[in-house]
Amino acid sequence: MNAASQPRMAAVVDKIINYERSSGPQTMVFVSDLNDGIDFRLNNDQIKSIVGSQLKTVNIVRGQPDTDAKTELMDHLTQGHGIVNYAGHGSVGLWRGNLLTTSDVQTLANHTPSALVVMMTCLNGYFQDPHQASLGESLLRVNTGGAVSVWASSAMTDSRAQTAMNQELYRQLFGNTTLTLGQAIKAAKAATQDNDVRRTWILFGDPTMKIKNSGQGSGVGGQ
Repeated sequence: MNAASQPRMAAVVDKIINYERSSGPQTMVFVSDLNDGIDFRLNNDQIKSIVGSQLKTVNIVRGQPDTDAKTELMDHLTQGHGIVNYAGHGSVGLWRGNLLTTSDVQTLANHTPSALVVMMTCLNGYFQDPHQASLGESLLRVNTGGAVSVWASSAMTDSRAQTAMNQELYRQLFGNTTLTLGQAIKAAKAATQDNDVRRTWILFGDPTMKIKNSGQGSGVGGQ
């Protein structure tokens, strides 16, 4: 380990500890890209039905009239909500339409606990380039904000093939409060037949972390 990496690792460890000491997630934020033949909002709505009433939920849809989706998203990320799920298009350092970029991430700070961010899009977990940080990496590196864990892809895959895996993740997390995040992800990957999707989704964070129950300190719960 080089000296430059030590402060970053310490920041991630601090966020994990803060999450473990917290009362748990209060809100789940569903972020949807524009429908372009793929109904991303429908994908999120199906996950919302899995979550049910266990958490307060917020819907953010890019391009929706009378709504500044980017400002609303940044407000929620700054508040440190428990879970953020994005369904849409993206690249290494952004969500389509610059809804969220690596430059935006630098303004996220000073909240506890940080969020679990699930990214159902392409390349947000592209960690292979030593000269460029992906959006997922950038969220994890924010000292006192951003994300406590990120689940994102290191490659390009078919959006339709991601849906079953995305839904199964929450079926596992909300159906069995004893599961770790790593165990839930393993089960979620088994729900898709697309090997590219299975092999390219990477957890940036602690696989032994559990989604906490705001009332009990473990499992999933909410308002």
